[in-house]
Amino acid sequence: MDSETAQFVYEEAEARYPKAGKYVDDLFVRKDVPNTDSIDGYFGESETLPGIRVVKMSDMGPSPPAGWRSRVSERVKRLAEAIRESGELNPLIVGIEFEKGAFIIEGSHRIEALDYLDVVAFPAIVVVSYDD
Repeated sequence: MDSETAQFVYEEAEARYPKAGKYVDDLFVRKDVPNTDSIDGYFGESETLPGIRVVKMSDMGPSPPAGWRSRVSERVKRLAEAIRESGELNPLIVGIEFEKGAFIIEGSHRIEALDYLDVVAFPAIVVVSYDD
């Protein structure tokens, strides 16, 4: 990716994903971000936006098909209940690819639990890929 396109992609991501406050969608944002080591080496070239960002669930692709709640695993249901009871959430890690959009790098069970809870947005570290 040329430097002009990379700058555009970074600026678009920075504008789309504002910095999070202490709460995102009524959930307290914990300081601990699990598995940050997975960021290094996930992409060839990338840059992490500074701070924890707010990511909308709608950026993660289409909503699940009708009836999906009846097929949610017990593990995800327990995690959703734990999140609901504590009112806290460790930030996820989201990757951004220019052509493909946003996806989960770390936190696949948490994103399922958040979807189960009908959360609108969540806190995340956002990593922008410059790979072609």
